[in-house]
Amino acid sequence: MRLPIKDKKHFIQTTLFWLNILLLALLIRLPFLSHVSIDYTGFWEPWLRSFISEGYSVFKYDTFNHNVLWPYLISVAALFLDFPIFAAKSISIIFDFILAFFVYKCVRFKYPDRMTLPVFAFLVVIFSPTVILNSAAWAQFDTVYTAFLAACLYA
Repeated sequence: MRLPIKDKKHFIQTTLFWLNILLLALLIRLPFLSHVSIDYTGFWEPWLRSFISEGYSVFKYDTFNHNVLWPYLISVAALFLDFPIFAAKSISIIFDFILAFFVYKCVRFKYPDRMTLPVFAFLVVIFSPTVILNSAAWAQFDTVYTAFLAACLYA
């Protein structure tokens, strides 16, 4: 099924808008990726190095001070990324976008006839300094749990 010209133009414009927003959000996070926090060097780096050398057997020791979801997510990312710090930060950054998406969906549900409010809510979340610093600079997991809460709220 082919879209009418007007709909095709709108689809292209909307797609380009969202791609530009996502790219800008990633570019803003890029300079923070090399930052190493004390929390990371004191706790997560040794744990990730143990995981890389020993594999999933490190889970039999209760050596992490977070809910088990976070170490499992980081361990999966560490299998694909060469640098352990990027494993932790990549999970957090992915959940920044998931959180912003569910905030968008919640606001869109509340205001179905007002498109600018959900977009604004998405932009506020994805470009919030707290969200950016927590994930990209400090490799914190706050957006992981908050994204799940927003998803529950939407559901």
